[in-house]
Amino acid sequence: MGAPICRCAWLVILLSLVLWSCDPKSPGTLGDAVNTDVPDLPASAEIILQEFTVTDSTRSTPPIVVDMAADSRTFRVVMWLPPSSSNTPIMVLAHGVDGSPEWFGYFAQEMASRGIVVAAVAFPLSNAQVGLSIGALGDLENQPGDLSFVFSWLEDEAQNPESSLFERYDTNQLIVLGHSMGAATVLALTRSICCTDTTPIASILISTPTYLMDIAFNETEVLADGPPTLLIHGLSDPGIPSSLSSDLYQAISPPRIFVGLPDTDHTSMMVSPADEPTTSQLVTVDLVDAFIQRQVHGVESSLQELLTELQGSDYTVEYELP
Repeated sequence: MGAPICRCAWLVILLSLVLWSCDPKSPGTLGDAVNTDVPDLPASAEIILQEFTVTDSTRSTPPIVVDMAADSRTFRVVMWLPPSSSNTPIMVLAHGVDGSPEWFGYFAQEMASRGIVVAAVAFPLSNAQVGLSIGALGDLENQPGDLSFVFSWLEDEAQNPESSLFERYDTNQLIVLGHSMGAATVLALTRSICCTDTTPIASILISTPTYLMDIAFNETEVLADGPPTLLIHGLSDPGIPSSLSSDLYQAISPPRIFVGLPDTDHTSMMVSPADEPTTSQLVTVDLVDAFIQRQVHGVESSLQELLTELQGSDYTVEYELP
């Protein structure tokens, strides 16, 4: 049984997205500038960075952005691989409007350094090269299908002896993470009648604008059943209130976790830092890593200890882990 999702006007959505894209100095960032480039990796890290361009010829790109219409859908996929990965878990990242794979650089690098292969997708009409556009919202309904296509492509590559990705990861251990409109994409992918894909074994939703489910998919409720889910939201988000993630937590079945990050805005827990990572970035990396260790390897202690520690401070923490 699902729970109602709040319906908001288009103006509110656009305002939220503008705040998401253009305010790198909101609470929690300490004035850090947004760095959209892939950070230089320390010599000791030896993380392998690869980029691919893949095309889905079975679906079209609609004519809602000038000169972007096409009979197919093309994506960049940027991957971070540990130097010796073999049949390890893989995490697919979905950016928000005006985002990019490089936007996840710090986070992806950290995950790869912990032994997880990371693949970040650039959606056709909501990536940074297109810019802040109404096309991003108009194409949202197609983005869950984009992720499903990338899942299939990743599986094919892992099974292809001619591919550089052959046996580098295990798509039976696939986790999907979305931020902002990317989180709405993942939510639709995993808990919507329209486009449920059972491939991911776990989902991570960060700064989720749940009202987009109504507008893009005409669904006022999410499915309670779905993969184990970690919800993270900045408690100082100026455009998309953390109450949306808290309400979503109540609407879904366990295993489920909600963590509200104090003094954190819409992006600062994820965007690559210009200098040293913030506390919210460090906590987010540790949360995601501990969540994956639980879901993939059955390690309960690290996640439980971290959640207990956060409960004793200014974080909002709710969880049910049967």
